[in-house]
Amino acid sequence: MYDFDTVIDRVGTNCIKWERQTRAFGAEGLLPFWIADTDFAVEPRIQEALMERVRHPIYGYASQGAGYMEAVTGWFQKRHGWEIKKEWVIPCTGVVTAIGFALEAVTRPGDKVLLLTPLYDPFFQVIQGSGRRLVTLDLKETDGTYELDYDAFEKQLRDGVGAVIFCNPHNPIGKVWKKEELERIAGLCARYQVYILSDDIHCDIVMEGNRYTPLSTFGCIKPFLATFTAPSKTFNVAGAGSANIIVEDENLRNKIRASLMSKFMMGPGLFGYVVCEAAYTYGERWLDEQLVYLNENYRYVDGFLKGHMPEIKAFELQGTFLMWIDFRAFEKGSREICQELVSECGVALNRGNSFGDSGDGFMRLNIGCSRKRLEELMERMLKWYEKS
Repeated sequence: MYDFDTVIDRVGTNCIKWERQTRAFGAEGLLPFWIADTDFAVEPRIQEALMERVRHPIYGYASQGAGYMEAVTGWFQKRHGWEIKKEWVIPCTGVVTAIGFALEAVTRPGDKVLLLTPLYDPFFQVIQGSGRRLVTLDLKETDGTYELDYDAFEKQLRDGVGAVIFCNPHNPIGKVWKKEELERIAGLCARYQVYILSDDIHCDIVMEGNRYTPLSTFGCIKPFLATFTAPSKTFNVAGAGSANIIVEDENLRNKIRASLMSKFMMGPGLFGYVVCEAAYTYGERWLDEQLVYLNENYRYVDGFLKGHMPEIKAFELQGTFLMWIDFRAFEKGSREICQELVSECGVALNRGNSFGDSGDGFMRLNIGCSRKRLEELMERMLKWYEKS
């Protein structure tokens, strides 16, 4: 059994979540539940693989080892039934950066790029920073989760969208897209020849009763699909800088590869390759136990809110370790809620409005931590709630 209960002190490790809070919250020393890495110790064999490589005294330029592609493709075959050929995989340093280069490969400056909001906020910057035109479509709230308005989606595609940056599972709302939903999305994008750049970085973090389906399941979309994956969220190794782009269509793959090479964006560094291969080789049992723990954390927070703070509502968590929390009963915006939680509770959560205007009044809560930390958060929030 792995230990997810022990509280590990990350202060002094240049940890953004714990040690770089002033810019985001105007204060330091807060209990952090914001940035999407966890506070769990990695699978020991990942650490051992790193230490073994560190013992060699030269850390020069490196490429993938003999087992790298087998580890990546084997993981997705065993875990998700997704058969990936080695030539489809482009190793890279990070998902957001890779999406930026892919966007430049498949669109031109001024082209419309669609986001389904609320959505992970760096995608807004990627679109605008590349000179593309950002367009958004708000997902519809339905019974504690969200659904896509397919008529409105088709209208956006028909009106000239060049690409959709997608999120599967969807961050920040914790939605795992159902197979039939993805089939409709893929079919519409294929009909209008719109590219989908699908961020599947959380694909392994799926709560019980849900199942991740890769968009590549649907043959019609393959000429227009690039899927972006990484071991970072799954195994808490974001600092290693390792990710993979999976592109079945050779023409599209060549375009994306050329875009990366135009700025000499090579694959992961030496230690990124080591971490990725070790994680996908040894990490399955660790992940299974982590998922049990995360499910229990979700049920604890959801139950505490219902029992003690009923005006604060948690949306159903289907995937990711990020809960979407509704504070709209207080008739305050996310910025004001965030500031009160900082000043009165000493805790840091992500503001919902940073994920788009439709997220105002919400907060995003990272539950990838020990139960003890969550219990402290709930007790602090309860004192604030009773005064509000």
